[in-house]
Amino acid sequence: TIHQPSEAVFERFKKLLLLESGRVVYYGPVAGLRGVVHSIGFPVAMKNVHIPLPELLLEILEAPSDKEGIEQHAQRVAQLRSKGNEGAGSSAATENRLTTAGQGVRRLNFFRQVGVLFHRNLLNFRRSKLLTIVRLAQTVLSTILISWIFNQVGSNMAGVQARMFGCFLL
Repeated sequence: TIHQPSEAVFERFKKLLLLESGRVVYYGPVAGLRGVVHSIGFPVAMKNVHIPLPELLLEILEAPSDKEGIEQHAQRVAQLRSKGNEGAGSSAATENRLTTAGQGVRRLNFFRQVGVLFHRNLLNFRRSKLLTIVRLAQTVLSTILISWIFNQVGSNMAGVQARMFGCFLL
C-alpha cells in the first residue's frame, strides 16, 4: 500500500486499486488511466501544466463543497467505477471478490506466529548480516551503558525509581 507515491514510482505499477471510504472506485491497469480520467470529464491539466497522476487521483476522490458539484462528482466517480472493473463483471462483483478474498483465512496460534516471526528474522539476517550485527552491537552497548550508569544507584526509594527508569529504557 502506498499513499500518494511520486509519479515515477506510480508509473511502475501495473494495476491500481483506488478506494474511497472503503469502497472500490477503480481497479484496473495504470496504463491509459489518464485518458480514462480525462474521458469522464475530470481535468488532467491546469493552465496547460501536466498534473501528476497520483495527485490527480487524490483530487478526484475529494468531493467539492457545493451541492451541484457533489452530484456531478458522484456521477463521474460512478463512471470511473464502471470503467475500472477490468473485465471482471460489474464493479460490485469486483468489490465483492476483493472483500471476500480473505474471509476463509483463520488466525495462526501463538506458537505458529512466533515461528513465522523467527523465520522472517532469520531471512533478514541472511539477507543483511552486517545490519543485524550492527543492531546487535547497538543493543549490547546500550545495555552496558545503562547498566554502568545505574550500577552506582543506591537501594533507597530514589534508587528503585532510577532502576525502574533504566528498565524502561531497555
